Amino acid sequence: MLSLYIRNLRESNFEMRDVNQIIHEDLQAKFRTLLHEETNLKSVLLQILVEGTAYLIGGYVRDMFEKKESRDLDIVVDIPHERLRSIVDAENCKKQFNRMGGAKLLLKNINVDIWSFDNNWAFKNELVKLNEKEKLNSLAKGCFYNYDALVVNVSDFSYNIRYYENFTEKKELDILQKRAIYKNLNPTLEANILRAVYLKKKYGVSYTEHLKYYIYLKMQSLRDVYGDSVERIMAVKEFYPKYGMIDREDIVNAFEELKRDMPQTLFD
Repeated sequence: MLSLYIRNLRESNFEMRDVNQIIHEDLQAKFRTLLHEETNLKSVLLQILVEGTAYLIGGYVRDMFEKKESRDLDIVVDIPHERLRSIVDAENCKKQFNRMGGAKLLLKNINVDIWSFDNNWAFKNELVKLNEKEKLNSLAKGCFYNYDALVVNVSDFSYNIRYYENFTEKKELDILQKRAIYKNLNPTLEANILRAVYLKKKYGVSYTEHLKYYIYLKMQSLRDVYGDSVERIMAVKEFYPKYGMIDREDIVNAFEELKRDMPQTLFD
């Protein structure tokens, strides 16, 4: 059962807030205001909700707990990808479709990424089981890091944030899925490493042993493919402005620290 409280990471003497209050009052009011301001998003969602369900994922929900303004919004919907595309195509606003099949609405005050279950990489490759009766939990488990595993149904504001709650309690970043195939097929390897380094620098979080092995071994793989893993990470960083506070020294130091933590048998 979910705890009623959650830690505000941005304050050393953290504030305890009621989760239900935040989601059913604060988040719901915030989202309604957004729909009032961004009529294109409202139009798209109304058409989606006639045929299926939509879920808020990750940072937009987390921002309520961390008392931050939201720069973007991620939504997953359970209608076919082609139907989602036709709805977005017909909307009179700036938009684009990325190479992985997601739709992006470029709105006045926020960018909105919308994905269908069809083109979510974890479900598409059957790496996470999609339980029709427990979609909130399936979606949460489909997130790569526990820090990002917050899911809210926009119809009734039911939610699953238990993995994020575990992160806040332990202040420990972890990969939710343990299977090697899940980690190996993840299409955003460099971004995953950048995110881990960023969160550690910004919040002082620790890594689980599982995550330490992942980052260390993937840095080795990047070195084998590109010759210099640090330079590869820094090159990819150019596509992620939100990680601007990370520099080359941060990446080097993170790798050296992980190397010191690895069992000596790895180098024998």
